[in-house]
Amino acid sequence: MTDTQSQNTLHQSFNMLADSVIVIGTDSVIQIANEAADKMFGYDIGELVGLDVKTLMPKSIADNHDVMMNSHGSTIHNVGQSRQVLAKRRDGSLFPIEIAIAKQTIAGAPAYVGVVRDMSLRVQAESTARERLHMLTMTEQMAGIGYWSVDLISNQLSWSDQVYRIHGVDRSLYQPNVEDAVNFYHPDDRDKVTRFISQAIEQKSSFEFELRLLNKHSQVRYVRSKGDVEVNSEGDVVALFGVFQDVTEYKLIQQQLEHRNQTLMQTTIQLEHQANTDNLTGIANRRAFFTEMAQLLDSMKMMDGGLGLLMIDIDHFKQINDTHGHDTGDKVLMEVADMLKLNTRGLDMVARLGGEEFVVVLPNSKIHHIAPIAERYRQNIEMGVSDHLPQVTISIGTTFVSASQLTSMAAQPAKERINALLKQADLALYKAKSAGRNQVQHEELML
Repeated sequence: MTDTQSQNTLHQSFNMLADSVIVIGTDSVIQIANEAADKMFGYDIGELVGLDVKTLMPKSIADNHDVMMNSHGSTIHNVGQSRQVLAKRRDGSLFPIEIAIAKQTIAGAPAYVGVVRDMSLRVQAESTARERLHMLTMTEQMAGIGYWSVDLISNQLSWSDQVYRIHGVDRSLYQPNVEDAVNFYHPDDRDKVTRFISQAIEQKSSFEFELRLLNKHSQVRYVRSKGDVEVNSEGDVVALFGVFQDVTEYKLIQQQLEHRNQTLMQTTIQLEHQANTDNLTGIANRRAFFTEMAQLLDSMKMMDGGLGLLMIDIDHFKQINDTHGHDTGDKVLMEVADMLKLNTRGLDMVARLGGEEFVVVLPNSKIHHIAPIAERYRQNIEMGVSDHLPQVTISIGTTFVSASQLTSMAAQPAKERINALLKQADLALYKAKSAGRNQVQHEELML
């Protein structure tokens, strides 16, 4: 076989390889280049043969090429001992390659065989992976989120740096394990962790929880963990993985806000109660009376039987104040209010409109109920006031509005309807006073 035939045979053999192969002589001229090499370096098929191999190198490498070639003593069996360098394409662009060189004798003359791999995609992938890892680390530090994984086959647990920080342990001094990881949780929360994980494995599902952790310094930290399962081709759960975040600051702020909201709510309720309560007697005041009456009149469902209204005035109250003093007068007002409340139903309302004047509202009542109820109030006050207080009697004026009357008044503003009822009850109260006091009088509602 001639030298040319030998080279052609080698060339054909090299063309069957996916990797690029370049053979050069001691003069650095390319003797053989397979099609993969031509394509890699941007040349047409066959164009690389006859070129100086330094054409494929950046200047910094080309300048040292002869020295490196003279010192190279590899054999073809050491192809695995490769190195990464930069190469140059036909268009002048540089790209990373991995090259292994062996010294051979071809056609009776020494030659160098180079197996070349384009590392562009690998280098790019490694660079992207490093960048992503760097970004992940930065994100982890900024957001306080770590990640973890558990290999259920080997029972190996892996933590990221942030998870170590959250637990308060040094990565170089501590190797985490599954049992320790559970024991880091608050004693009251450990069973919950176990249940979450067991359920995830059993149901092959994700899980999420927010529980208390005791770090190495026994400090309580609130952590949020979200995980998922890895299932093999046979459908078995072989690993767990997820993210881990310290939410202590958020939790404390949330607790403070909840406490503040509860305090504000309680304060609001207290202020609303104060705004609707008579300071002396503790019953509803004039403001509360008008508010509740408006709601009652608009709620026809509660008015199936109509609504009764009683205006009550303590007889000769000015004389009580003048004779016994305002302290005694206040005690009389409080005792009358208590006795009125004592005789009301759950739906009824007792309010102090001002001075010695009270009002009782009787929702869902019948007209024939009103007079007996008013008379009972009158008798209880006359007979039931404490012995240490002066004799007290009351005058009562009543009125009543039926369900049909309420319907006919529905178009009127609530305040007008309330004032109409008050006016009729007040007329009845005037009649009771004029007739000698300590009695009940009724006045029909005039529409």
